[in-house]
Amino acid sequence: KGNQLRIVSINSREVEVVADGKLLVLENVDQPGMVGTVGTILGRANVNIADMSLSRLTPGGTAYMVVRVDTEPGESARREIKGHAAIKMAKFVQL
Repeated sequence: KGNQLRIVSINSREVEVVADGKLLVLENVDQPGMVGTVGTILGRANVNIADMSLSRLTPGGTAYMVVRVDTEPGESARREIKGHAAIKMAKFVQL
């Protein structure tokens, strides 16, 4: 872990995740249940979460979630995540 490149900031929000592999980057409303919602969608799609980082400036404001996964989420899971009312942006990135 000591020598791995890490992502430490997104849009001035502190995050910390290994900059390697498959990442799901989300911007969402900071509200209860968001981690559980995303985890449930990924779990139903048989996608394992390897690492996760969360960041917000103010409670109830905009938050960022960076999820490192073992496999790429399928189109159905990505569509469901993007379609959630509290998710403003969802991008899948492979590094």
